[in-house]
Amino acid sequence: MVSFRREFGSSPTAPSELRDELRALLPVDLEADVALLVASELIANAVRHGSPPVEALVSLDTSFLYLEVFDSDPAMGERAPDSRGLTIIGKLAVAWGVRTQPHGKSVWARLWLGPAVDAVADRGEVE
Repeated sequence: MVSFRREFGSSPTAPSELRDELRALLPVDLEADVALLVASELIANAVRHGSPPVEALVSLDTSFLYLEVFDSDPAMGERAPDSRGLTIIGKLAVAWGVRTQPHGKSVWARLWLGPAVDAVADRGEVE
């Protein structure tokens, strides 16, 4: 399994920074667009609607990518009428959800990436 956890504060550059880290982690022959889009939506929502610090947990195992984004605001808030982020995540992820945390909440998604990730998952943990 390969995993990392990183704090992003409340930086508006957090989505692009997380995408860059995922590109470095995922195999080059993998069509990573879905993973990059879901990661961007998760962290952008936390930066826009949550409270700092915003933190991302990424785990890659055999065929699956797990993304979880934490923020310190325990409330989910109202979904805006024009909101599409959680709808996109719901359509693309195998599963997703929201967890109440001791100091806030997290929104997570699990994506199936197929057997192309097996070689990366065998590399071990990344700090």
